[in-house]
Amino acid sequence: MQRVNNTLETDGWAKVVGEFAFGINPKARFVEEFLEAEKILGTIHIAFGNNTDMLGGRNPSKNHMDFLVSKPTVKVTKKSGETITVLKDGRFQI
Repeated sequence: MQRVNNTLETDGWAKVVGEFAFGINPKARFVEEFLEAEKILGTIHIAFGNNTDMLGGRNPSKNHMDFLVSKPTVKVTKKSGETITVLKDGRFQI
């Protein structure tokens, strides 16, 4: 955990979310190649730090740290204040 904390202190941009995505591919597998693993159905992928290599990316951090979360619960709050649960324990809510 100390290594993660140290990395997130790299610079002022290192703790800023650079990516957030829902895994929606039912055929994606947990493999060493993170580009496939981050797409596993029912997961979320969140990255902190640099995202300048992505369209619209504006975070110039010297760091980029990816995390994959299995069975997450994700809630979104609308401008109106209403909260919607998008994922609950890794299952999309319809």
